[in-house]
Amino acid sequence: MRTVLVIAPYFPPLARVGALRPLKLVRHLGEFGWRSVVLCLPAGGGLVDPALAQAVPGDVTVDHSFAAGPLWWVEMRARTRTVGQEGASLTDARGALGRLADRARARFDDWTFVDTRLVHAPNAVTRAVTLARRHGARAILGCGDPWSGLVTAALAARATRLPLVCDLRDPWTLEPERFAAKAPLIKALERRVERFVFESSSRVVLNTRTALVAYRDAYPDLPGNRFTFQQNCFDSGLFDEPDGHVGDPGGGFKMVYFGRFRRFRSMDPVTRLLRRIDMDHPELGRRLTLHVVGGVEGEDRDSLEKLGPRIIVRPAVPYGRSLQVLRCADLLILTLAGSAGLQIPAKLYDYLAADRPVLALAHSPEMAGILDETGMGRCVEPDDVRASSLFVADVANGTWRPRPDRDAIEAFSARSMARKIASVLSGVPG
Repeated sequence: MRTVLVIAPYFPPLARVGALRPLKLVRHLGEFGWRSVVLCLPAGGGLVDPALAQAVPGDVTVDHSFAAGPLWWVEMRARTRTVGQEGASLTDARGALGRLADRARARFDDWTFVDTRLVHAPNAVTRAVTLARRHGARAILGCGDPWSGLVTAALAARATRLPLVCDLRDPWTLEPERFAAKAPLIKALERRVERFVFESSSRVVLNTRTALVAYRDAYPDLPGNRFTFQQNCFDSGLFDEPDGHVGDPGGGFKMVYFGRFRRFRSMDPVTRLLRRIDMDHPELGRRLTLHVVGGVEGEDRDSLEKLGPRIIVRPAVPYGRSLQVLRCADLLILTLAGSAGLQIPAKLYDYLAADRPVLALAHSPEMAGILDETGMGRCVEPDDVRASSLFVADVANGTWRPRPDRDAIEAFSARSMARKIASVLSGVPG
């Protein structure tokens, strides 16, 4: 059994979507010959999900000292809250004060170089080198974002002369919204950092086929085989056993969006869809409810009142309960406006596991292909509200039903993803 040092700043019990991909990986890498040692941020300071930490296999070593020493307080300054027990969702701070706070956070993000966790890099590199030598690591796997994890991994790989595989759950400098919003000087410097990381890597794993093509085009001087891709996944072992109930028991039509509407993830496409449903299918509009499980930020908070009581905003739930929440939907919704198709939201794969119809409002031929191959739904351009309204009506009246292809769905399981990443690790020169 060979050992891989996994540098993943976000890792359970932190309840962040970025913590899930590395968790799913280390849960299954052992089956394919790789034991994991994880270096991550402290287990507190923000939203936590203790059940996710309990899902880490016993043979996986987890070291929470990515941040330590005098800067430890940077991570721990936020109050630790347990997901599912924090009370109200982020819909309370409406009005001018809420908008001002949102703009301040956005301006701070636009001027942040790499990310706020970069301040921990000196400590994290030292700790990574120590762990690699102590455990006899044969390779380093860097996970991002946060991109400081990849910077740390690249520096540690150079210090230890170990091969490095970088796993990007989203594009970095090719990301067309968050990165594009950064100040020009920050973008120029960050592109240099990305190049340094990629030049230090034996392989770079993107999480969509579209991103793979884009990055090969962006780095024509690097060997084409340095880049590969592995889409995200679901892990059935992380879900609590559902109670068997599906759909809305009250006879209504229940649509569920699992996640948070926020900057760059506006609920505007969903708002326009609801208005078109009211116009084209008024009877359906009267019995339809949209459940947002996670919260609403930014200007979307002010639009909630205009949409009326059929929009129900609920706080985030522990990840283990998410499958039951999804299975109670008549239709699962996701949006991805303006991303140029380089990304696929991680929630899509959990939607596949839920076995419920899916409507994706996105410009993404790759996501459309996944939904078509698995038989689980349809991807519609965000501006084509007539087509999306018609699809919702077809699902509501039973004209359209999922035709699940179990083999196609299984291709997006965590075990399948771990097999691919293990193959990449085994193929790098060491």
